[in-house]
Amino acid sequence: MTPARWGEIKSVLAQVLDSDPGGRASTLEKLCGADSDLRREVESLLALEAKADAVLETAAAPGAIFRAQAEPLPPPATIGPYRILHEIGRGGMGVVYLGERADGQYKKQVAIKLITSARRDLGLDGRFRQERQILAQFEHAGIARLVDGGATPEGVPYFVMEYVEGLPLLEYCNKHALTVAQRIQLFLAVCDAVAHAHHRLVVHRDLKPGNILVTEEGNPKLLDFGLARVLDAGANEEVTQSFPMMTPAYASPEQVRGEPYTVSGDVYSLGVILYELLSARRPYNVPSGSLSEIVRTVCDQEPPRLSEAAPDDRLRRRLRGDLDTIAARALEKDPRRRYVSVNDLAEDLRRHLDGRPVKARPATFFYRAGKMLRRHRIAIPAGALAAILILAFAAAAWWQAQSARRRFNEVRGLAHSVIFELHDAIAPLPGSTAARNLLIERALEYLERLSKEASGDPALQWEVALAYERIGLVQGYAAESNLGNGPASFDSLRKSAAILERLSARPGASLQLRRDNLRVLNQLASAYGHSGDLKTEQEIARKCVVLSEQILKAQPGNPPAVYDVASSTATLADSFTDQGNYAEAVTLRERVLEFTRQYAELAKAGPEGRRSLALAYKKLAALYGVLQRYDESHASYEQARAIDEERCRANPSDRRAAMDLSFDYSDLGWVLSRLKDEPAALASHQKALEIREAAVKSDPNDVRAATAVASSTGRIAAVYDRMGDFDRAMMWSRKAIGLWAGMSELRNGDRSTIAELGDAHWQLADVYQEIADKRHRPELRSSAVAEYEQARALYAGLRDRGVLSRAQLHKVDDLTQQLAEARKKIPAN
Repeated sequence: MTPARWGEIKSVLAQVLDSDPGGRASTLEKLCGADSDLRREVESLLALEAKADAVLETAAAPGAIFRAQAEPLPPPATIGPYRILHEIGRGGMGVVYLGERADGQYKKQVAIKLITSARRDLGLDGRFRQERQILAQFEHAGIARLVDGGATPEGVPYFVMEYVEGLPLLEYCNKHALTVAQRIQLFLAVCDAVAHAHHRLVVHRDLKPGNILVTEEGNPKLLDFGLARVLDAGANEEVTQSFPMMTPAYASPEQVRGEPYTVSGDVYSLGVILYELLSARRPYNVPSGSLSEIVRTVCDQEPPRLSEAAPDDRLRRRLRGDLDTIAARALEKDPRRRYVSVNDLAEDLRRHLDGRPVKARPATFFYRAGKMLRRHRIAIPAGALAAILILAFAAAAWWQAQSARRRFNEVRGLAHSVIFELHDAIAPLPGSTAARNLLIERALEYLERLSKEASGDPALQWEVALAYERIGLVQGYAAESNLGNGPASFDSLRKSAAILERLSARPGASLQLRRDNLRVLNQLASAYGHSGDLKTEQEIARKCVVLSEQILKAQPGNPPAVYDVASSTATLADSFTDQGNYAEAVTLRERVLEFTRQYAELAKAGPEGRRSLALAYKKLAALYGVLQRYDESHASYEQARAIDEERCRANPSDRRAAMDLSFDYSDLGWVLSRLKDEPAALASHQKALEIREAAVKSDPNDVRAATAVASSTGRIAAVYDRMGDFDRAMMWSRKAIGLWAGMSELRNGDRSTIAELGDAHWQLADVYQEIADKRHRPELRSSAVAEYEQARALYAGLRDRGVLSRAQLHKVDDLTQQLAEARKKIPAN
């Protein structure tokens, strides 16, 4: 039977099944006409309608067991040399038993798959034997391994596989509360197993979460190759089976239409799994009724974007962007527009995890318009069609006109206004982070296009560099309100610095250009420090100090030049702080304070001058604290608080001033604890938390504010611990762990965020130990050990990456010692 003939049979069958049961005979006669062979084939399929329903029943519950047509028989005592222990499941091909060797040669348990009599009646012995043959060629850790095979005395085929003790994919992820990044890593392991099969010219054809078990160690295993087939042009598949065997909820459009199956079908099924794995929803609700309903849903209905399917705002933000694009590419209705291979899908997911650009791109306007026209070619009136074509032509003409000088200058002026006027005007406003990012992204697109047309225009290149700087700050610069995308921020700042360094090295470069170059280099140095590259951080910081002193020497007493020296010296001080050289850092910070006071006086104590002075006091106070000079630290923090409170009173809507004040309160809380005034410390931390939670509420996209909330939560937990209020300490510690874990995922394993998460686990471990000691709760010893282990693993990971600061290196050893002591205290059973 040819695929075309099979498609004709299915089409007639679907229409007959859709018709009223009492009128099926007349419907069949009308559709088949004089084609008696067609009628005979459809009638044979109608006779097996109940069995067809059993196959389609899996649409209602992915991974559901195939409903047998007869009452289940009791399991045999033995199958071949294996003793049967009990049934563990039923699938589309047969029943699976848990067994072990009856002859005692080895004790390891196995899974034994035996074809049922109901499936033999459908003539599926050949498919069952094919599954066994397919499994025999696989040697992959992600595919359940074939151990043995044979036939019973009655001639019933069976095969023996390794027994996988685990949970279905979705159940495992939900039980262990895996993050988006962890779910993607698990999915990548599944992709690797599917790619292994494809490399051996085998397509699975029934990929779904229920066919993927995950062991307790977190290793996924691909099961059930019952519908798999070899991609061999000379091996035409028999299509006379009772009904297309598949799981419609995960089947591709071409599969439900009965078209030839290729690797693209497996890519689509993986796309459905990825969609459900990340959003907790399937792309669409596939009906469990007739085949025609399934075809209409799978082939015609467009799924919501992945992020739109997410159940809450936080997850929607995490999925928005690259993951939307990747899922949409995998779920394209047209196989030609999907990823070419599973490896391509996996590569884009790895690019996303690494913070690199993905290769998939959203569908263009012309593609979507063409798709709409093809789908609704009858419904669209000629006038509307003409309007669409005119608009398309106008859009194309507009793009061509961009090279004209008049349009060039207009677009350049608009982009400049958006970046340097509109952006800066809304930057201080609450809730503006995402809007700022969008404004700069759009304006930058125009500037980049223009810069290609005018590559010899230094002024335009300068504007592009400053646009990169601004978008880098919004994307993920730690010192500003940002969206938490550190790698993208790093990339933008590097681009900005590369352009500005090239331009400022030209003869006759203006003072402002040199200052812009210096500012971006300072930001880039800080970004390197935040990433853990302390050597590069200090190299750039030293370069900044030299450049700033050259500018000041050329213009002594110039307020901006004085500010630049203060800023560059501060960056160098931070590099010494990151390396644990506090003596050198405090000397530099005292110099920074002197320059900043001078700048504030020269600048008539304007807003930026006051902010810089408060920041100088704050940074110096932190170093005094590390050196245990707590009285000096407290006095400096109070100076900063007074300045920032005055800034907030002067401009209540300035969210940057409010966040600065929250850091004053938080740091004052820290030093007050060192001065043994825990009630005052608690009150100060609570004030900081109140400001920070308000900032997050007003701007949910501000990752800096969310990070600050997590920090305050952990500090409050520590104060309660020191006050002996262990119940509150435990509650706040757990809350801090949850917040830092979320931030770690959002910031792609950022060094400082991982360290904070480690500290939160450490704090909770200490609380468990204290409760166990003082309240005689020995059962908490194991909980303490688990938290110490988690903290140590996080810090050890940072150490192995080479990103621990010198001041943090001792923490791995400290945790190792505390872990050993905690294990000794666990009571013997």
